[in-house]
Amino acid sequence: INMGTRRDMQESVLRAYEKAIEEDNQVTNEEEAAVELEVDYEEE
Repeated sequence: INMGTRRDMQESVLRAYEKAIEEDNQVTNEEEAAVELEVDYEEE
């Protein structure tokens, strides 16, 4: 494998990893919002 191909592979893996993190964060934010709504509901 020449260095160019290897670097391209690393960049595409990194991009996929960053995209997965963004999607993970979205799910986490939605879960936290749902928990906050439940807490508000219980307090009333």
